[in-house]
Amino acid sequence: MKVDIERITRYLLEIKNRVKEIEELLSSHSDEDLLKNKWLIKG
Repeated sequence: MKVDIERITRYLLEIKNRVKEIEELLSSHSDEDLLKNKWLIKG
């Protein structure tokens, strides 16, 4: 089986982007806000 380096690179980039978005969400809202509004996390 051949490893598709381009596909893995795209997946890793997508993961990095999502992690960045989550970090921004966590830094811009308090824990209490996040717990009260579950759509912030699910969105």
